[in-house]
Amino acid sequence: IVIRKSTYIDPRTIATQSQKAANDLPQHIKNHLKNPDTHIQLIIAHPNQTPQQVIQLIKSQSY
Repeated sequence: IVIRKSTYIDPRTIATQSQKAANDLPQHIKNHLKNPDTHIQLIIAHPNQTPQQVIQLIKSQSY
């Protein structure tokens, strides 16, 4: 899975024009991602959605 700051796309790309690069992530998150037992939940929202709309959508989902 690759999220890019650029507009370059290849088969691994799931998002472009990110505001952050991997190097910009806090160290504690990078440490967790290095652990193969770590599970993450990735939420991708449309840029027009407000944080409140995203939170409401997350709360309405059953996992």
